[in-house]
Amino acid sequence: MKIVFRIFDNDASRAQRTESMLYENMKANHIDGNVSQVFCIQEFGRQGVTSLPALELNGIMLSQEVPLTEVMLADTCARLASALKKMGISS
Repeated sequence: MKIVFRIFDNDASRAQRTESMLYENMKANHIDGNVSQVFCIQEFGRQGVTSLPALELNGIMLSQEVPLTEVMLADTCARLASALKKMGISS
């Protein structure tokens, strides 16, 4: 299963920090996947993003207008790793 996170933000430095934290947590939880940053206002609209920052996983919006902190990202990756393991899916 391909794992793709997308970070929607209008602050490039914050999005870069979020991407770095997300990759670190993915590595710590043995999750192989990609992270991309989205800055395009048209794409925000297409995806129904109304508040920033926002985090999407494989097309599912996980959060909007909630700070994407180290703790939140660590919890998200730990939960994802646990779910993948229970389903017998390797990322």
